[in-house]
Amino acid sequence: MDEQIKVLRELWANELVDFDGDFHRIDRAAIAPRPEVTVPIWFGGFADVALRRAARLGDGFTFTSSGSDTVETLDKLRGHISDAGRDSSTYPVEFAVAYSSGPNRWERALQRAVDNGVTHMSVNTMIAGAEFYGTTPSELRTIDDHIGALEEFITAVE
Repeated sequence: MDEQIKVLRELWANELVDFDGDFHRIDRAAIAPRPEVTVPIWFGGFADVALRRAARLGDGFTFTSSGSDTVETLDKLRGHISDAGRDSSTYPVEFAVAYSSGPNRWERALQRAVDNGVTHMSVNTMIAGAEFYGTTPSELRTIDDHIGALEEFITAVE
């Protein structure tokens, strides 16, 4: 995975790429059009190897939750970021909360994110994960239903 990230960044940044690594051999390759801006690579996961890789190579980290275990993992990530010689205070991090968990959990999740210097917050409006939070899956069926759920979330946590 480390090498794949190097390959992607080379392809995005250079007109013509030659690359000879342990897993990739690229001879005079290019992509067109190349991105006009740097493409940030965010990581996720919970295993220590994923946290260390994100600390070394990542441009951000996304968690699929926002509970106390997530805060503990965030602390580990920040330790790895510092160990990698990077500034953990400028490293973007996203927490997430399930729409189906309801307004009380939304507010607690957002407050936990703010309290821990998290830079991004997302709400998952998909039915998946509802059972994890001990709630009943929502009946969001259309795009408009999902947009309405996002509006409800924003209004509740403003």
